Amino acid sequence: MADPAPVTTDPAGVSRTTTGEITAPPPSSPPTTPPTPAETTKSPTSSTEPAPVKEGEDGSLLNKDAPKEATGAPKEYTDWKVPEGFELDPEIKTEANALFKEANLSQEFGQKLVDFYVAKTREALNAPFEAYQETRKEWRAAAETDPDLRGKLGPGGEVLTTVARALDSLGDPKLASDFRMAMDTTGVGDHPAFIKAFYRFAQKLTEGSHVAGRGPSEFGQQRPTAPARTPATDLWPNLPSTSKG
Repeated sequence: MADPAPVTTDPAGVSRTTTGEITAPPPSSPPTTPPTPAETTKSPTSSTEPAPVKEGEDGSLLNKDAPKEATGAPKEYTDWKVPEGFELDPEIKTEANALFKEANLSQEFGQKLVDFYVAKTREALNAPFEAYQETRKEWRAAAETDPDLRGKLGPGGEVLTTVARALDSLGDPKLASDFRMAMDTTGVGDHPAFIKAFYRFAQKLTEGSHVAGRGPSEFGQQRPTAPARTPATDLWPNLPSTSKG
């Protein structure tokens, strides 16, 4: 009986002859046992979810790291701050508080809305006055460049003097004072058309000046002690018979 061929084991654990034939089946791997539920369940090392918020018996938060809710409307709003000289209408204030409460606005945010309301209200109130002042400025500039008024509008000028004399000639100081105040208040006294029209009226009312008398004319009047004048004395005043009387 021949000796068996030498057998070697390859790195995979398979027995082979020198000619490469497998002499024995490779060793089988031990059966794997499925993991138990306990092995597949692992306790998390960390969690991204925030920890639940816990409250104490008095309602305070025990977890201080929990996010706090935004502050909403207070139980009652305090008085709103407004600039000096400005006053909120009581009815508007009541309506605003009700709207702020309904919107759950905080005192701080409500104050911002009040500040916005005050600023816009002031702008609306000042706009007509600023436009009125700008208009008067344009009227004065037009009057100063008008050919009929140029150089006559300053203090002591011809226009001012003539108009003042016409007002004083009314004989009613209070009426003259009230008229001047009306021109200043309404601004109509700055309009070039008004100035020119009133100036022309004033010129007609104050035209001419007082003429001082220098005694009776020798041609139209006679002295009380002189003899009656005759046609001859009027025709030949230098005749010797008529030159003395």
